[in-house]
Amino acid sequence: MRLPVPGGPRRAASLAGFLVLLPLLAPLLAPGLAPLASRLGNRSRPAGAASLAAEAPTILGGEFWAELEPVPQEGDPWPLTSEDAALRLVEEAAFVFAGMVSGFEFDYTPLDRVRGLEERFAMKPLGHVPRGDPRLVPGAARVEGERVIGRVEFRPDRNDRLELEAFA
Repeated sequence: MRLPVPGGPRRAASLAGFLVLLPLLAPLLAPGLAPLASRLGNRSRPAGAASLAAEAPTILGGEFWAELEPVPQEGDPWPLTSEDAALRLVEEAAFVFAGMVSGFEFDYTPLDRVRGLEERFAMKPLGHVPRGDPRLVPGAARVEGERVIGRVEFRPDRNDRLELEAFA
């Protein structure tokens, strides 16, 4: 199932947590995404208006964060250096922007003790923004408490803009 996620949510430590936090976190990124949201929200274009792909460059952006002392996973360094946390922050942004452009695929199984089913939730973007992709532009990062916070922009190419337009 393709699930467009307007407003650019940030993924929490677990994907299940991400789904729960999605409505709460979307407004945090909304100011950076307002220009795109206003374009995508305008469903009634005048006849002959240029498509989003032919308009001035679209830039998606938002502020993301990563914990310096996340819940450790086996094999992960702990605590993280600010550089490692900044890399995670950029990976988080890549996950979000890939999903915003291409949609998300998810699988949910509700808890059913009678049938012996554990609750399970998995979500992944249908697209991919690889590390080092020139469309992904990290800005300056800062440390606040136990988090590294930084702005990241995504500059969609023509194909990305066409896919965004398809969701409008």
